Amino acid sequence: MRHVSPLPGPLVQRMLGESLRVAPAVRAALFDRTVDSAELLRTVDVPTLVVHGTEDAVVDPSSAEYAAGKIPGASMRWFEGVGHMPFTECVDEFDQALLEFAKRALG
Repeated sequence: MRHVSPLPGPLVQRMLGESLRVAPAVRAALFDRTVDSAELLRTVDVPTLVVHGTEDAVVDPSSAEYAAGKIPGASMRWFEGVGHMPFTECVDEFDQALLEFAKRALG
């Protein structure tokens, strides 16, 4: 597992504060839904990159595998040793993966 630098304290505090702006009932519902999204995912008809950190303790990594397996032609990009927010935990690597995907998608 590669080392990921911890986020700066002020950034963590700001992100936590922003997440708390969402009503508790809404946050709870995100993890308690019973809707099956398979049919919807099968209708996605644009280039799709599913990204997920292997150490995500918020959303189970199997959800990324599920989505990538349902979206026709989806690409999957794992971030080893990264948690829930690869876009902040490994910014350069995330940006590079997104840039490479966009180049492939645009031809």
